[in-house]
Amino acid sequence: MAQLGDRLKAVREFLGETQKTMSRRFHLGENTWQSYELNGKLPKGETLAELAALGIDMNWLLTGRGSMRAAGGRPESGDGALPPAPRESGVPRPVLDLALLSEAIALVEQGLADRDRGLSPRAKGNLVAALYGLAMEGGGR
Repeated sequence: MAQLGDRLKAVREFLGETQKTMSRRFHLGENTWQSYELNGKLPKGETLAELAALGIDMNWLLTGRGSMRAAGGRPESGDGALPPAPRESGVPRPVLDLALLSEAIALVEQGLADRDRGLSPRAKGNLVAALYGLAMEGGGR
């Protein structure tokens, strides 16, 4: 799937939820999830962290690469939790540093707000992914 909104819709459908129930589940405004799907808006860090806790692979969500389900992750037990994705033989999967991802999102959002600028959701997601990648290559913090 090429667009962030399409991937968010796939997550919702996989969980068997409606747009309204997804908004409630993540403590968002009533139509916020609908906006995420239709406009491809990047969810805030808290929502991304909650999706990751459910077993959603953030690399897939942000870039479309890989599998929807995180490999080797520990999804929360209970309704809506996703089982870990099967490991591809011989291909190690990097572990997503959620704290670092949240920092990257916050830095991008703050930088745009400080300059009173906006980006398309796709450009914003690409910027977050690039910043996260650079931080990971540099050893994180």
